[in-house]
Amino acid sequence: MTESISWIPKFRAVLPGQTKTGKTSKEVKTSFENVMATRQREQDIKLAWQAIRRAPDIRLDKINLSKERLESGFYLSSQATEKIAENMLRA
Repeated sequence: MTESISWIPKFRAVLPGQTKTGKTSKEVKTSFENVMATRQREQDIKLAWQAIRRAPDIRLDKINLSKERLESGFYLSSQATEKIAENMLRA
């Protein structure tokens, strides 16, 4: 006789304060907040990587060369001053 009624779907009572999945509304809210927080972190990371890609490359070799030239007085020579002025006019 049990075989003849095995097709009847089994219903589970939903208690007050619970969802159909059996979780409480607080658990569902916490789960939703976790998903939203994760999505926000992913968006923040994506924006950070975009900013990094847009940032200009830093050429330490050029910076160090400029420091050496500045310390040695290279930029005070008339030849360097003329070259700098030409480059400024060209830009």
